[in-house]
Amino acid sequence: METLRLSCPLCGQDEEYSHARMLKRVQDLGMLRRAGNPEPELLEELFNSSLSRMECGECGATGLVTTEIVESDWGADRRCDICGKLIPDERLEVLPDSRRCVQCEQ
Repeated sequence: METLRLSCPLCGQDEEYSHARMLKRVQDLGMLRRAGNPEPELLEELFNSSLSRMECGECGATGLVTTEIVESDWGADRRCDICGKLIPDERLEVLPDSRRCVQCEQ
């Protein structure tokens, strides 16, 4: 699975977006109200077209930019599909298929 790495041009904050996180962000912007699981190509197109409207979680500036596409390796440094934070190794040892951190899972 590929993830997109976005960057804020103002403060330089980087965030990775998995398919699930892209879907949530696009839905939060009021897009895809009916489609529960759109085709990846459609989601990517909508996500990229809405980057100028997205706010940085760190400084609040509008207009994120794609810096790179990252191949996701489900090993060390696995990130939550919802918030993008690292999932602790302890959680992955107990639940190796976990795709969300404890806070987002609750």
